[in-house]
Amino acid sequence: INGRFYEQIFGTSMGSPLSPILANMVMDDLESQCLNSLNFTIPIYYRFVDDVFAIVPRTRMDEILTNFNNYHERLRFTFEMEVDSSISFLNVKIIRSGTRLITNWFRKPMWFGRYINYYSNHPLKYKINTIYNLVDHAILLSN
Repeated sequence: INGRFYEQIFGTSMGSPLSPILANMVMDDLESQCLNSLNFTIPIYYRFVDDVFAIVPRTRMDEILTNFNNYHERLRFTFEMEVDSSISFLNVKIIRSGTRLITNWFRKPMWFGRYINYYSNHPLKYKINTIYNLVDHAILLSN
């Protein structure tokens, strides 16, 4: 940048095909060590890359966070608590209703609502696929 060279001294470069593979290996090992060291069971636990959705007792949140953050000094985890019986995970809003979990499509506040312009020079198959993906999201992510 501006005639300067920078050397990455830790981790893998963004966009490298190796990065997600290594990240998945690290997260698998982290989960294996951290979850097995707990003296209780987490009833619901889902992970997508480095985003985790788990249902745990409120009284155990700090214990789990400390456990995960002690895995490696360069890895730091945070957590979010539900607000008004709901929480977002990726593009899903999960709503606690009694003993049930209800899902709905969620858009982050930063979402701009931009899609491929129909009159753009993109191949038609990309425009059609955008519609299919929107319909899939609406059907698959909502109760």
